[in-house]
Amino acid sequence: MCLITRIHKRISVNVSTKNLLFILPFICFVLGYSICNILIGNKTYTTPNLIGITTYEALKLTSPHQINIRIVAEKESNHIPAGTILNQKPSAGRLVKTHQPILVTTTKSPPIITAPQLTTQKQNYIETTCKDMHLKCKLYHIEYQAPAQSCIGQLPYAGDTVEDNKMTCYIAQNKVNMYIMPDLTQHSLPEVLNFLNQHSERVSIFYGSKKIKEPYTGFTKVISQKPLAGSIIKLDSKLHIYLEVA
Repeated sequence: MCLITRIHKRISVNVSTKNLLFILPFICFVLGYSICNILIGNKTYTTPNLIGITTYEALKLTSPHQINIRIVAEKESNHIPAGTILNQKPSAGRLVKTHQPILVTTTKSPPIITAPQLTTQKQNYIETTCKDMHLKCKLYHIEYQAPAQSCIGQLPYAGDTVEDNKMTCYIAQNKVNMYIMPDLTQHSLPEVLNFLNQHSERVSIFYGSKKIKEPYTGFTKVISQKPLAGSIIKLDSKLHIYLEVA
């Protein structure tokens, strides 16, 4: 009977020892975590000012204190380098604990947009195309010898990068009153005067450097003119033409 009792006690001791060895690592972990939490878990640091610097520069400031940075939003910008911090929470000067994240908003580069081919296109097409591409297009209407409401020029040129989503287009006006000055030289003076009197209020006739007046007897043809042949003239304004005769 005594032998059985001894065996039973020995088995109980072995079982208790095994159970203790099994839970010992967990006990050590809990004790270690508690000690670390007591020693360093309650440390606080003053939040640095991260606005205006890049996330890489911000990490160099916060990593030694085991403070995390978490990007919660990004905003497109053409003028600020990508990755620059625009906003932070908590703000600079607030106290944060180890492993507490700082939430930041950073910049990112907008997608590169190339200018579409708008020259020769009608104004309605230009407005629709720019709206679909989220471009702001400023239109200038000018007098030009081209089909009405058609684009005669654009900036930036087709295929170039569009800055700030802005474009400029030049549109031919409905009323075009601009013409090319014809070559009047070598024509007879009466023929030239008959043509010019239909379009110009003032015509001056010169023989050499001397201005002459009617009647223009003895002069047969025009030898020089101003404006020169090929010049662009506007007929709805007062046009003064100078002719030299021989």
